[in-house]
Amino acid sequence: MRASLFSRHDLDCALGADRSRPLIDRSDCLELVATGVFGTHSGRALQLHRQGFCLLRPKDPQWLSLLDQVRLQLETLVDLSLWRTGADARIRISEGWRNPGTPAVKALALHPEILDVLRCCYGREPFAFQTLNFPVGSNQPIHSDATHFHSEPEGFMAGVWVALEDVTPDAGPLLVCPGSHRLPYVSAADLGLTREQIQAEAHPQRLFEPYWQEQLQQGGFEPEPFLAKRGDVLIWHANLLHGGAPVIDHQLSRWSQVSHYLFEGCRFCSPMQSFGQGRRRWKQQRDLATGQWRPTPAQRLKQLILPAQPVVKSSPKPKALDLSGCPLIDAPHCEALAASGCFGEHTKLALELHHQGFGTLKLQDPHWLDLVDQLRGDLEPLVDLEALSQGRLPPQRFQDAWLHLGIERVRQLACHPEILAALRVLYGRDPFPFQTLNFPNGTAQHFHSDAVHFHSLPHGFMCGIWVALEDIQADAGPLLYYPGSHREPYLSARDLGISKENLKAEIAPQRLFEPHWRNLVQHKGYREDVFLARKGEVLIWHANLLHGGSAVCNKRRSRWSQVSHYYFRGCGYTTPLLHTSDADLLGDQWRLSPLDLSEDGRR
Repeated sequence: MRASLFSRHDLDCALGADRSRPLIDRSDCLELVATGVFGTHSGRALQLHRQGFCLLRPKDPQWLSLLDQVRLQLETLVDLSLWRTGADARIRISEGWRNPGTPAVKALALHPEILDVLRCCYGREPFAFQTLNFPVGSNQPIHSDATHFHSEPEGFMAGVWVALEDVTPDAGPLLVCPGSHRLPYVSAADLGLTREQIQAEAHPQRLFEPYWQEQLQQGGFEPEPFLAKRGDVLIWHANLLHGGAPVIDHQLSRWSQVSHYLFEGCRFCSPMQSFGQGRRRWKQQRDLATGQWRPTPAQRLKQLILPAQPVVKSSPKPKALDLSGCPLIDAPHCEALAASGCFGEHTKLALELHHQGFGTLKLQDPHWLDLVDQLRGDLEPLVDLEALSQGRLPPQRFQDAWLHLGIERVRQLACHPEILAALRVLYGRDPFPFQTLNFPNGTAQHFHSDAVHFHSLPHGFMCGIWVALEDIQADAGPLLYYPGSHREPYLSARDLGISKENLKAEIAPQRLFEPHWRNLVQHKGYREDVFLARKGEVLIWHANLLHGGSAVCNKRRSRWSQVSHYYFRGCGYTTPLLHTSDADLLGDQWRLSPLDLSEDGRR
């Protein structure tokens, strides 16, 4: 096909600017995660965006049976006797989907859960075009698939590797190089390779290997082995550097299937066959599902049959409450979700929140500490720093300083895209911050559960985030908490027999709950722990975790911090402190219009 028939400009005009890059490659991918574009695949999208690969464990009850069928149908096609003598051979079955005797290969490549992840993360309809089955380790050097298969627009290719059995270190596991997908795409022309050089080499990929090794060393990328369990699925980015670790024990098999996918509305080339001034060699690809050649994008434009794609927008306000389900971190099957890759790079944090009720989030934003320092600079004029340095400043706090004092950086910190994206992954709903508190010094606040002040229906869709605006010293009254206490029942004033009159008579009504919490800690044996944070550290805690401020031993110390509280969309919001023994069914306990900092106003 001549380039003049179908230009990049034509393609972008046809598809719309929002579809010119895979969603996981977009610069605003974090914002897309935060607004719920990726749904239940948010964690996987984040991992593809940042690391270049993600893990999937299909929920299909017939999944493992399908894998066994693939292996059973293929085993008769290979003879491993020579391999087991230690011969350095590469054994693979190409395009097994075309073989009438191996229909399970095609069924695996077209599994709906795999296609759903690809469709969601890339923003276009995927189609499988190639399968490779390996009975043993490949011993393949580190490489990028994008050298063999490339697309315009860039990035619309993905690989999927499925373990048909448990993989051990000596069997030559798959190797992946996290972050290497951000390297530039490279073609034969980029390396100055000629058509004659490519044609003279039995395995042209070898001509690219010195370049990839140089990139590994210069970029500091470390190949990591993927010790998969039977049924694990690894999805990788088109440009991720990966390969096969050396096979140590030739008596071991390593049955697996690789499927490669392209996406609707693109045109495709082989950069390994692109020579001279960067010219691409465009080519059609066969659709594994139908066995037919895919029509070219030019043909699609001519027939006006490009599939319409939804425009990515921020999630709309819910028209009705969704009182179903629970936060993913509270789900009884949270560990299974973690094992399936649902939480992506936040898997460790999800399990910490599930088991302990808190965990730390590490932000990758290179400007994060600058924002923290600038925010502290905005807040310091509000405080008598001389009184603080002399130990005469009582505990202070500034509520919603973004609103009442016009300090925009308070809102920017609470609405940081990485924080919102992480909460979206961990809870499975779209978060929004509704309150901020800034503290120049320690509070010495009695330990408590935020869920008494802020609660939701369904339960648990609220959390707190504490950010250190400086290094916190042990004598400054650091944050304290009781690991595991989040598993206790949620509590309201009614549960303790507290009436409206009781609340009115108490200046700080939370005190009415404190004897219950002290008794709970004593009888359940919860241990106290403190958070000695470094500047910029982010602590996320569960709605019901008991926490507070430890004693301030040195009142001359500052303890600059920000607390942000978050709800999640589609819930009912309540204040259990006001749900008294004599409260009306539709009384003051309902919070009908919580602030939404992400929208600068009320929901």
